[in-house]
Amino acid sequence: YFLSDSIVIADTSESPVLFWVHHALSAGCLSATLLAAPQCIWYASLLQCVEATIPIQFGAWLLEVRGADKTWPGLYAGVRWLMAIAWVAMRLVVPAGFVVVVSREWASLAAPPRLIACAIAPFVVAFNVGGLFKVVLPGLPGLPRWGQSRRSGKQD
Repeated sequence: YFLSDSIVIADTSESPVLFWVHHALSAGCLSATLLAAPQCIWYASLLQCVEATIPIQFGAWLLEVRGADKTWPGLYAGVRWLMAIAWVAMRLVVPAGFVVVVSREWASLAAPPRLIACAIAPFVVAFNVGGLFKVVLPGLPGLPRWGQSRRSGKQD
């Protein structure tokens, strides 16, 4: 996952450093959870479900690099729509479930898991909603394109 994500980020991002920082912070939060509140590692595991979109995103990127969006438009459209569905399910619905579960169990949580939950939840939601508009929707076949092309940097 990390390798494929890094390749896509290096190729498509205007600022790959921010994504490397994101990965370092994520690893730090997982480590802090393991050390400070190992009983809550399942919260971190639940949040890792968002990464299920990365292999699909990597596949879409490979198709774009190989020009399949023009040579195999049906396959490309299918992968992009699969990524959109997976993104909504895994990056928006799963974190919403995380918030519901944590709020339901809030009274029984010790201070470290509460702090971790308060620090992670807003970031995850903002990052994934932003990614929907920056990564998923601009390349989704059948929708109007806006903003800049991810690969060329040219105005659409």
